[in-house]
Amino acid sequence: MKITMIHGQNHMGSTYHIGKLLADKLATEDEITEFFLPRDLNHFCKGCYQCIDDDTKCPYYKEKRSIIDAMEKADMFIFTTPNYCMSICINESFS
Repeated sequence: MKITMIHGQNHMGSTYHIGKLLADKLATEDEITEFFLPRDLNHFCKGCYQCIDDDTKCPYYKEKRSIIDAMEKADMFIFTTPNYCMSICINESFS
């Protein structure tokens, strides 16, 4: 089973290890593809709409494409994000 893991932070703390334990139970090491945000995609969408006509025109196409390719090949996704006070982390810049 091919698994794509997307981690909501760069360091490998408790949340990372819990997700990794689950992935290791379901697949072999060579079937797991991991991405760490923001390291592997350090940009937010600019809203330029270039991708509407042609997704290769997106300014972040190269970084996005590697993640999209892994997701298209995967049988399962695992998303990990740190949990603080029984809630997911929220970046104040999003509000």
